[in-house]
Amino acid sequence: MAEKKLTVKQHIFVEEYLQSFNATQAAIKAGYKEKAAYSMGAENLKKPQIQAQIKKRVAELLGDTEALSLRIIEEQKALAFSNLSNFMKFDGNKITYEDFENIDTRAIQSLDIDKIGDGKKKAQVTNVKLKTHNKSAALDFLGKYVNLVQDAPADIRVDVNVVVDEVKKKLLK
Repeated sequence: MAEKKLTVKQHIFVEEYLQSFNATQAAIKAGYKEKAAYSMGAENLKKPQIQAQIKKRVAELLGDTEALSLRIIEEQKALAFSNLSNFMKFDGNKITYEDFENIDTRAIQSLDIDKIGDGKKKAQVTNVKLKTHNKSAALDFLGKYVNLVQDAPADIRVDVNVVVDEVKKKLLK
């Protein structure tokens, strides 16, 4: 069976959807009537030819989506499971920080240090302002991802560890 071609409106819908991920707004911008935009957006997302075009455009825009997905998960894990004690040690009124070359600093959004001590083994730091990225958002993201995978029907359920291992093997080739 030949693949159905998209109409001009459907092409516009796909491009607009990829910018906002809002089917209603994409339908409006594609020229569907505002009153019908919600239902048309939902209907369009169910059409196999539109799903195929979205998948094709995502592949064109992002390249290797398996590698990108793995990287996103790894970055979210770094944020979600970060701990200030990985960066700094608190001892009474003293705060010492670890050598930043030896720690994972991805969770740090900003670090302002007003004074550094004498520079012996571990520099003494006073008046530190450390801001981390939003840990709650990273945990929410991972929670949704895990639930998405676990809630999948048994016949299409995926073992995330196997997928991650397979992607890592592909990347190391």
